[in-house]
Amino acid sequence: MALKHDLSRRSLLAGALALGLTACGTNTGGQQESGAQTKKVATDLGEVEVPLNPQRVVSADFYPAFILQDLGITPVGVCEYTEELVPPMYRNLLQVTKIGPNGQPNVQQIATLAPDLVVSMGYVSGLARMQPVYDQLKVVTSTVVLLSDSQAKFWKEGADRLAPIVGKEAEGNRLRDEYNGKAAGIKQKHAEKLGRTKWAYVSQGNNTGTWTLNFAGSAFGGVLADAGVQFGQAAAGQTKNGQQYSYEQLNVLADCDVILYPVTYAGQPRQPVQDVLNQSTFRDLPAVKAGKVLPMPNYSVASYRLGIDALGDVEAVLEGL
Repeated sequence: MALKHDLSRRSLLAGALALGLTACGTNTGGQQESGAQTKKVATDLGEVEVPLNPQRVVSADFYPAFILQDLGITPVGVCEYTEELVPPMYRNLLQVTKIGPNGQPNVQQIATLAPDLVVSMGYVSGLARMQPVYDQLKVVTSTVVLLSDSQAKFWKEGADRLAPIVGKEAEGNRLRDEYNGKAAGIKQKHAEKLGRTKWAYVSQGNNTGTWTLNFAGSAFGGVLADAGVQFGQAAAGQTKNGQQYSYEQLNVLADCDVILYPVTYAGQPRQPVQDVLNQSTFRDLPAVKAGKVLPMPNYSVASYRLGIDALGDVEAVLEGL
């Protein structure tokens, strides 16, 4: 996650004061104005005092905006999104003020929004790069940083921790229960089909001529695992995000009965994914010849609501087997 730290803490605080944002925070680490109702919460960068019911929340990067939206809170600032990848139910986020690219929040822009809370979610591996921008943001207002070490757990951990922080614990619990209930229902209803089929979820690689086999440790792979899907031999038992292969190694999918791939919400695979699908070694696979290669629009799981929709996509595949 690339972070901007071109503003000093002193200059940033001066700018905030000039904009009349002292009610949002001070250089004491996000203390609220006198008389405001606040609580102390544990974050991965220390204890932070936050408003009991924040009214102006900024999502500093990709995930929190979707989670907040699920909880009934529309952020006043979000990162930039690629329109074709934003789910229809979250399209209003495209109209919200942008505070910079994902992973590169513009602290000065955030300050102009007079937020009473800033939320950032990232990976533990990015902590060193996150610290400088956090030091700037906490001058402006209360800033919560939540970290994870797994794609599959990232959005769940973030949602479970963020809901009580923003005063929406009951709503968060309902969403978690709905997701878990749907996953359990799929496993029970489709136990026979899940028991006799093996699945794969493929996407583009990082380099030309490569593709990725996603494991249960990836965001959508975790949803598949929750639904009771059995992975093909190359992915079975793997807990990391995934592994890259060359086009010549597409035959590792030969034992799979179902192959899934990501598409935009317009139903089209992005070109690197289409390049994988076009390979003769891919078209010769048994699952392809059997017509069991299927698009997944909700692959970029970022919240419980998106996870529930992704489970719905998986169930639709099972219904067709």
